[in-house]
Amino acid sequence: MIEQSVIQQVIDQTDIVELIGSYIPLKRSGREYSCNCPFHEEKTSSFKVSAGKGIWKCFGCGKGGNAIDFVMEYDGLPFIDAIKTVARRAGIVLDEKSGIREPKAKMTKVNPQEEFSWQKKEFTIQELRILGPKVTAEICEQFSLYSVDYYITRKNDKNESWKVESQEDFPIFIYDYGKFGRIYKPLDKKEYRFAWFGEKEDDYIAADRKTAELIRNARNKILPETEDKLEDLIIVSGGSDALNTYAAGYRVCFMNSETAEISDYIFKQVLCQIANNIYVLYDLDNTGVENAQKLALRFIDKVHIIRLPEELRKFKDRRGNPCKDVKDFFVYYRSARYPNKMRYFQHLVRSSLTLCFWQKKEDDKRNLVSYDISNEHLYGFLASQGLCTIANEQYKRKFSYAYVEGNIIRDLQEEELPTYVDELLTSYIKHSIDHYNIHLINVIHRSKQLKSDSLSRIPRREFDFKSYGPDYDYLFFRNTAVLVNKKGVETVKLQEVGKAVFEHKLRDFAFERLDPPFRVKYSAEYLAAEREYQRCDSRDTNYSALKKAYEGFNPLKRFELEILDPEFVVQKFIYNTGRTFWRKEEANIPLSALEKAEHDLHFISKVCALGYMMYRYKELSTAWMVYGMETTQGELGEHKGGTGKSMFFHLMEFVRTVYERDGQGVKQDEDETAFSGVRRGETDLIYFDDLKKDYDLHRFMPMISSKMAVRNKHENKVVIDFEDSPKIALTSNHPISHFDASLRRRTWFLGFSDYYYSDNPQLGIIGRTPRSEFGMNLPYDLQPADMNKFYNFMAWCLHTYICIHNKVQPPMDDIEKRNIQRTLTDEFIWWADDYFTPERMNRPVAKNELFESWKSTLSDQAARSVRIRTLKEKLMLYCRYKKYLFCPDSVLSTQMEKERREIRRSEDGKDVYYYYIQTEEQTMEGNVQGLPF
Repeated sequence: MIEQSVIQQVIDQTDIVELIGSYIPLKRSGREYSCNCPFHEEKTSSFKVSAGKGIWKCFGCGKGGNAIDFVMEYDGLPFIDAIKTVARRAGIVLDEKSGIREPKAKMTKVNPQEEFSWQKKEFTIQELRILGPKVTAEICEQFSLYSVDYYITRKNDKNESWKVESQEDFPIFIYDYGKFGRIYKPLDKKEYRFAWFGEKEDDYIAADRKTAELIRNARNKILPETEDKLEDLIIVSGGSDALNTYAAGYRVCFMNSETAEISDYIFKQVLCQIANNIYVLYDLDNTGVENAQKLALRFIDKVHIIRLPEELRKFKDRRGNPCKDVKDFFVYYRSARYPNKMRYFQHLVRSSLTLCFWQKKEDDKRNLVSYDISNEHLYGFLASQGLCTIANEQYKRKFSYAYVEGNIIRDLQEEELPTYVDELLTSYIKHSIDHYNIHLINVIHRSKQLKSDSLSRIPRREFDFKSYGPDYDYLFFRNTAVLVNKKGVETVKLQEVGKAVFEHKLRDFAFERLDPPFRVKYSAEYLAAEREYQRCDSRDTNYSALKKAYEGFNPLKRFELEILDPEFVVQKFIYNTGRTFWRKEEANIPLSALEKAEHDLHFISKVCALGYMMYRYKELSTAWMVYGMETTQGELGEHKGGTGKSMFFHLMEFVRTVYERDGQGVKQDEDETAFSGVRRGETDLIYFDDLKKDYDLHRFMPMISSKMAVRNKHENKVVIDFEDSPKIALTSNHPISHFDASLRRRTWFLGFSDYYYSDNPQLGIIGRTPRSEFGMNLPYDLQPADMNKFYNFMAWCLHTYICIHNKVQPPMDDIEKRNIQRTLTDEFIWWADDYFTPERMNRPVAKNELFESWKSTLSDQAARSVRIRTLKEKLMLYCRYKKYLFCPDSVLSTQMEKERREIRRSEDGKDVYYYYIQTEEQTMEGNVQGLPF
């Protein structure tokens, strides 16, 4: 049983107007909403919904209740499924603790039986609703479908038989075909929903009683008279579709499954002999569409394809899956344009077409004269061959052409389309035994219908390309998809991903899964600090200390790294780029634990950043730009390079779609054409290589955390939403200018040491590069086995980021110093180093004296415009740069001095202010009052 409090919680948290409005269109009337009642025929809006009270009521038929009652009534669901449906819409997760019990049959072991047996019973109203909104017991009888009280299985290998009993919330049905039949448990798990019993006939065709009799007779060469033939016969995919299509007024038949082959004999000598028009109506999923088109192509001038509306996929069934079949259409489909679903379905049948794209032109004596190309039939044929148009607002025509095979989408250029279509049509005719005709082929070659203007009317299709989510993502290869999540890395068949994939996203490589080459995890000490902090209440006396210990935990001790494949060259290259103490290592001087931890943290930061850049799901709270820069100090403006930054970021091109710009050519005032080539949902990363000096990174801020405007030359400007926009990465040989708090918050730094360095002919220095170290260009020259290691390495980087799901900064001291150096300028640092001799350290220095000394180093124009406040800001940065303390509290006597961060003294009746720069080694005893002035 479900606790009443849980039920009430679901009801209270459900927006009943939104819920019911997703089923039927509502009109607002004051504080209420109204519409025609969906439960009885009427012309007045007697159906009322009260948002404030969370209830609905029809004043015509008298039905009413809460959100759960509506779903039970409308969808024909048992209470357990209705509350789960409503809870899912309200964002409430129900589990066993909430009292939820999954419906299931009652099973009892009985004496072994030689044969399968069963006992039928009367249909309940609830059971009929599960089968379909218009399905009756009489319709079920037409298809030999019965409600089951229980069935007893034939004894198994263990000499056991089981009695399986239906329950009020778990119905069981049986299709009884005489010598064999099929058990149907609609509320069971997918793999257990159907089961055959008896001796199944492989070519059996199930149908309503009249159609079944006609089929039986035709197989025995007894054909109906012309007036006794069926006008329409619809081939559906299964029993549920048959029930609902028959309820709509059509004769139907179905094979054992959608994929079952209909032989030429059955089609031509049986089905075509009993019906004037043959239709196929399969599911909207890939399997259904593919098999419907396959059948229609085999009998191109006979089989009409009934196409359910593509919008049906946007609706969800009671299990939360996309709707796809006839039953789903009648139960879930909603359209303000087509409120009467029965009439709309009849229209879909009437407007269905064969795939026969030509029409014969005959004279009065019915002699063939020529052929015409039928545009509508042509578009249907081309769609069956995988051609379609896709909405693309970046093009002037706002669409592009594509070829679809399964869930793989290949772009087609407009200029190549006419030739492609011509070859497609003529190839079909040339290889068709029944329809080959050279005159028809020539008509195709000359047809104006195959020009671009006509082909622009090829049906538009919508695809779901978002094969990623909050806790998973995919990599794609020619032989498999690779699912990466917190559990790890696993391969999945491409067709089972359930999402569309652009062909150019498939890497031309045969991927095989390997165990991880490295492992990153939080240290036990860090996890302990985290647990202590999370357990502590903010009112506890030690809360502040625990919070400080957790938030200020030493980054070098936060993670543990285990290298499991130390010889893999790409992994070694990435590790080497963070070896800041390589000179000590090469001199055989052992590194300290913290120095080794620095190297490890550089590596962890980089593999997590690779994972972040690969991870296509975007969240505002984790939106950063990845910035690769050198850790080595140099003269300001010195253009070093050669540290492996570009090679590192180019690794991304092997797994994602990267739009690269030369950073030296980027202008500060560029418009949206700067991102010409960026495509919504296709471009994963924008990478600026070697960004030039003085570029203001604030230019990227809107793109990092908001929308992105792009425009290709001669095409439309498009604003890409944050969720669909690419991430940003860049490298530079220069520290950041104007590095403020907003940039700091949105920047993920990657530090590159000078382990790799360029040649210096003037000094006779021969550089070290990955090529000189490993004897190859990485990863281009890797052999297949090592290339497979590389792709696995990248997949495990993605897994690592998904697990950590946060920015992992490298050791920041050197990076911070380079950024401060850029802000201060080398000239200021040189002046400060000269000025602050040991005699001027750890003692007050008059700020006016300091100011005048600094001004003397500036040009006359700069000296006239500079302010003393600027000096103070620079001195504070200088102290951070040198790891000094600027006016520490120990030398400040009053609250005002602490706020101003200056020492104030009264001299000759005037206030005189002093600065104090203290080395970290200096210990202060007493206070500043005892120091000489």
